[in-house]
Amino acid sequence: MRYLIDTHTFLWMTDEVHRLSPRVVSLLEDRNNYLLLSSISVAEIGIKYRKGLLTLPSPPAIFIPQKISYHIIHILPFDVRDALRMSELPLIHRDPFDRMMIAQALVYELPVITKDSIFSNYSLTTIW
Repeated sequence: MRYLIDTHTFLWMTDEVHRLSPRVVSLLEDRNNYLLLSSISVAEIGIKYRKGLLTLPSPPAIFIPQKISYHIIHILPFDVRDALRMSELPLIHRDPFDRMMIAQALVYELPVITKDSIFSNYSLTTIW
C-alpha cells in the first residue's frame, strides 16, 4: 500500500517514535508499504529550520537524505496538477504546506499518515 507521510510524522518517525500511534508505527515498519514524503515537507522542514523554529541533529541537507534513505522513503514532487488541485480546495485548512499535501493526496489518491484532524475534513483517508 502507498502512504503519504505528513511532515510531523516524518520527523517523529526519525527521532521521536514514542509520539506515533501503535498503528502508525506498524504501518511505517511494514516493508511492504511504499512510503512517500512530499517535496513540500522537505521545503517546510528547511524553512522552519532556517527560521529557528525546528531543531535537527544536522542541517536539513544532511538530515533529510539520511533519514529517507534509512527508512526507505520516496519523494513525491509537487507539480502543476497538484498546484491546480490546491487552488480548488475549500479554505478549511489555512496552512499552505498542509494544503499542498492535501492536494497531492487527492490527486494521487493517497491515504495520509497524520495526526492533524483537519485533513479528514477533505475527501481523503487519514490514518493515525
